[in-house]
Amino acid sequence: MPAAHDLEKIVISSMWQEPDFAIPKAMRILGREDFNIEANGLLFATLCEEFDAGKATDLPAIAQRLMDRGQLDDAGGFGYLTDVFSAAIGAAHVEHHARQVRVKSRCRAVIDAGLRGINALFAEPTAEKLKEVAGSIVDDVLRATLDEERAKIVHIREAIMDGVQELEEAIANRGHVPGEIATGFTDLDRMFIQGLRRTENITIAGDTSMGKTSLAVQILNNITTGTGHYRQFYNFDQK
Repeated sequence: MPAAHDLEKIVISSMWQEPDFAIPKAMRILGREDFNIEANGLLFATLCEEFDAGKATDLPAIAQRLMDRGQLDDAGGFGYLTDVFSAAIGAAHVEHHARQVRVKSRCRAVIDAGLRGINALFAEPTAEKLKEVAGSIVDDVLRATLDEERAKIVHIREAIMDGVQELEEAIANRGHVPGEIATGFTDLDRMFIQGLRRTENITIAGDTSMGKTSLAVQILNNITTGTGHYRQFYNFDQK
């Protein structure tokens, strides 16, 4: 089956060496089930659990945690732990390596879906079973090819830091959009805080004749002319 065993070890090693940087990034992309080697999945899950709990994630601490749970042998023993710990040179590319591990996990999921369907049809080669298996395979393939960001999960520490930074920028700019593009509409600009990002594609969706085109044209007009209805979040000069 498709697998990236070396990259699995590198991802865990990166998480071990630079937990504050690497663990939130890896958690956003991977889950325990994405690791083909069970020992690697166990190490990943233990690191994430200890990090979430605010506990130490260094090698001796994780080894002791596994030993207390009777899972050290399941994780490959202390020798395997030291091998995994030293697998990565650094954590800078942890997201790239995690995505490669995720791709292999997707491939295995698609192959498993096909094999289950084949076995089911061998056991019961009927028209009804064919429809059932076809639908099941489609569902499994769609689930396997969802966006690699796992439901856009963001670690709470990262979310808080990003939120504080955005609020500080908004206050420093007296509520005006800093650095990026303002739509010219008060509520929209409040929602985005930092404005529309130049690298993002934003879809305006709605039913027929709800004003999507009119809104888009007016935003374009506000951007190009520098006009609009934007006002400050608060009047900082008055209580």
